[in-house]
Amino acid sequence: MKLTHGWGIGLLSSVQTMISSRPLLFSPDGPDTVIRELPAQKNIALVAHDHCKEALVEWVKNHRGKLSRHHLVATGTTGRLLAHATGLPVATLQSGPLGGDQQIGAAITEERVHALIFFWDPLAAQPHDPDVKALLRLAVVYNIPVASNRASADCLVTSPLFGQASREELPNYARTRRALLGHNELPATSTEPSAPSVHHDGLVRSTPVA
Repeated sequence: MKLTHGWGIGLLSSVQTMISSRPLLFSPDGPDTVIRELPAQKNIALVAHDHCKEALVEWVKNHRGKLSRHHLVATGTTGRLLAHATGLPVATLQSGPLGGDQQIGAAITEERVHALIFFWDPLAAQPHDPDVKALLRLAVVYNIPVASNRASADCLVTSPLFGQASREELPNYARTRRALLGHNELPATSTEPSAPSVHHDGLVRSTPVA
């Protein structure tokens, strides 16, 4: 697996190192809103389902000049096709069904992916559909630009913000979650030993020992 620009090295470092490398964007003890910063030179994730790979390759060819100013990462076969067809350096992860989508999702939570171009197939069932939905959800949670077809990808890459640093304000979801729960932590579960007791319905159930 060949990873370029040093971006992939950070992605594949230990989970502990990744988490400690930067403060969490969302914290229950933080302010009500947080700032999501996107750098001028972005890490751009490129993903395409099987029937959409050719369309993504052609799209990258059409915008090769602009994309060459950024760092590109892609899932499995898509990355290899893009590197071969365009000559651009592409950090290649696992295939989507083998965890590539989850790798990109994890990188989004670490603020290591700044834009997602995902040509997904609306007419074909995917064996890793939960991973696809999770990836798209995280892109929304962390407020990164997302394009799902050639039209939206054209709008994204031609935006003046595509090559500029930008700052966006978004809700602190950790505080929102705590407010919805009504307390700081989930209810604690008892660690006390339990003893069986017979209830009126004749069933034996375990109850904590006083």
